[in-house]
Amino acid sequence: MGLEQKRNKKKGWSLDNPAYLAAGQVISAATNVPLDRGIRKLQNLKDASDAENEEWMRVANALGWAKWELEWQKDKPKKKSSKNKFKNNINFSKIKFKNKMKF
Repeated sequence: MGLEQKRNKKKGWSLDNPAYLAAGQVISAATNVPLDRGIRKLQNLKDASDAENEEWMRVANALGWAKWELEWQKDKPKKKSSKNKFKNNINFSKIKFKNKMKF
């Protein structure tokens, strides 16, 4: 058994178990019953009741935004652009071509 499967078995009947959302999405696709939306709403309400979140996050969770949509990540350092990597150092004015094609 993989590590994720062991974690999911430990979670058991918890709403954090991704197996419920996956099953809800399959049922929703097969029968057009929005079970996955109900599961997401229950997860949002659970996150809204979490005292560690700020008030505005709790209100937004109750209104339907997921916890991952509300969390801000710190700015990551910007990587150097790839423009400098492929610099054009060829001077085409000095190249002499033997045959000139006419169209």
